[in-house]
Amino acid sequence: MPVKVNFPANEKIVAALASGKIKAEEVFYRLKEMIERCDGNINSFAHLVDTYSQPVSAPLHGLPFAVKDIIDTKGVPTEYGSAIFSGHMPGTDATVVKSLKRSGGIIQGKTSTHEFAMGVVTQQSRNPWHTKRITGGSSGGSAAALAAGFSVFALGTDTAGSIRIPAAFCGVTGLKPSTGKLSVKGIYPEAWSLDTVGPMCRHASDIPFLLGAMGYSPGPCKPWKNSRAAIITNFVDSANPEVIRLFNSFLSTLSSEDLVQEEEISIPELDEVALMDDLMDSAENSAVQKELFRKSPDKFTYLSRKQLEYSSNIKASDYIASQRARKKYISLFRRLHKKFRFLLSPTMPEIAPNWQEIIDKPPEFYLKYVSYTNLYNFTRDPAITIPIGFASGMPVGAQISSAWGDDLSICGIAAEYQKISDHHLMYPDSMAKNARMLTESIA
Repeated sequence: MPVKVNFPANEKIVAALASGKIKAEEVFYRLKEMIERCDGNINSFAHLVDTYSQPVSAPLHGLPFAVKDIIDTKGVPTEYGSAIFSGHMPGTDATVVKSLKRSGGIIQGKTSTHEFAMGVVTQQSRNPWHTKRITGGSSGGSAAALAAGFSVFALGTDTAGSIRIPAAFCGVTGLKPSTGKLSVKGIYPEAWSLDTVGPMCRHASDIPFLLGAMGYSPGPCKPWKNSRAAIITNFVDSANPEVIRLFNSFLSTLSSEDLVQEEEISIPELDEVALMDDLMDSAENSAVQKELFRKSPDKFTYLSRKQLEYSSNIKASDYIASQRARKKYISLFRRLHKKFRFLLSPTMPEIAPNWQEIIDKPPEFYLKYVSYTNLYNFTRDPAITIPIGFASGMPVGAQISSAWGDDLSICGIAAEYQKISDHHLMYPDSMAKNARMLTESIA
């Protein structure tokens, strides 16, 4: 059962830290105690940092954050979700982690990830809303930590939807930034030409602030209210009826508040875009893992082995075809964005599936979970997911995209929606007490 907790935005927490109203050390240890007590059935964290370290500076003033276990952290175990790298301790931080630490952020720990960020399941974690259901992946631990109230923001990576899929399934906010705007140095690659890193949190209004701390300064946001928005009917029509109902309610809210001018469009090429992106992702991932898989195939999980066996059969000519297709579709979406400021759709076609429903499926089965998201990795455009309600007790998300470099606009419209909705403030009943206690200590 969803329970509302008016958990403050990160910027309000930082203001309280800066003024001395609360101490960063107390927030760090309060969250740590909460994780140790309540994360057993969820397993959102792979490793916890035991000891608080003094923040370097403003603007974060000691704000704690979680880091996906695919992102290098100096002196903190980074195992990439794989037994092959058990106990691995990086000697340097990934670039985005360095930036956050220089900005005064404090690492809480490493969140669970699908092995090498290679899938949409994150099999070692469970969804806080229903522990028989998946978190989504591959940033599943980050999304679960936020949904459970263990973290105030977290880092994820996104190659085909790996921020947006778990964020939607777990009922939080997540941004896949414009590809290339944030460095992926120090992040274990899945597919070099598609990988991105981005923030996950509850309040969309926090994302510009967090992007700045991560090293992305997009500049001023051009006015966007009452801009034209295209509803992608391909994705609406193929979604579950309950998802469609919630998405239509979301659209009604945007329209009634004069946030956008909506128009329905169909993009016939989207099926090919999804397939071409998946082909490129799979081919590049196969190249990344080739030597490791040759030496230690038995150390990979079952799902990863099946995926790599599938990927190894991709021909070079098919990969070249996907590269050519990418140029074509980037041009197509540039033309679309000249007509429409925003593209709108459900983030996922259905709620998070039960673990038992999707285990032992062939790799192509999972394409339906990335086909709503991977087009924006293919086109390099930014996309955000925000929670818009619940179906059968599970969160549902809406996805908003804009042209490359226009990240602040999609954050802006998402934040406006969240001013007049409360879906982003909902917690699972079993976790609401924890979130409420932390809220009271910050207020």
